[in-house]
Amino acid sequence: MIYQEKKVLCLNKKTTHLMNYKVYGNSEEKIICVHGLTRNSSDFHELAQKLSKNYQVICPDIAGRGNSDYIDEDSYNYEQYMQDIFNLFAQESCKKVTWIGTSMGGILGMLIASLPNSPIKKLVLNDIGTKISKESLDRLSKYVGEDVTFFSMEEANAYFKKILASFGPMSDESWDYLVKNSIKPGNSGFVPAYDKKIKNGFLKVTNDIDLSSIWKKAEAPTLILRGSNSDLLSKETLKEMVKKDNVQSYEIPECGHAPSLKQESQIELINEWLKTE
Repeated sequence: MIYQEKKVLCLNKKTTHLMNYKVYGNSEEKIICVHGLTRNSSDFHELAQKLSKNYQVICPDIAGRGNSDYIDEDSYNYEQYMQDIFNLFAQESCKKVTWIGTSMGGILGMLIASLPNSPIKKLVLNDIGTKISKESLDRLSKYVGEDVTFFSMEEANAYFKKILASFGPMSDESWDYLVKNSIKPGNSGFVPAYDKKIKNGFLKVTNDIDLSSIWKKAEAPTLILRGSNSDLLSKETLKEMVKKDNVQSYEIPECGHAPSLKQESQIELINEWLKTE
């Protein structure tokens, strides 16, 4: 098998839920890959296959996404996600890890990296930074939680190729894999593979988000990737973030928010950076 699919039991207020995750490879060196807001572990399939030659790569479906349980609306927050991740760390004996996070997964990585004695020893942020404009969140909210049903794979392909066009060029094989793992059976036809209630968090954001105070506490060497057309990670924000001595950045051409990490050039970029001291 290319990967093992496993689950970890997590506490959600007074109830429990199961978080699904995939494990690629077998090594003492562990990498955690965490997806964006409406996405899931399948986004890292190509990257995980490559990295699993030298690392064990663990890709969770954050609660409410992919094959993980849906939870109550108020629990879709970073505090809950962090608790779930630490349950995963305990189950997989993760003491020190490299963290690769896209968008929401990058914010979660920054939060954990800012903790005293953080388990994150290296951090890759995929098109996410310390300042997020309300305008960019408004753009995402136009499709997050949208009530949509697909009655064929052709319909699903057309939908995701439209809303995820900013992921950049991908092979037909990668697109097919992405779409197949972005849907699940609904009452009739197929629906996106996430809980629509996660959108409600957007409704509570009324201003730009500033994570500068969190970023200052994060000490792990960091690689920041920015889509050349990104509206979520601005050039100005990136310029401020790379003032840290242990931070490098790279701009990915032909994409916006967020680079897919499915192109060979992007995968190799991360692979080579991980080899640096």
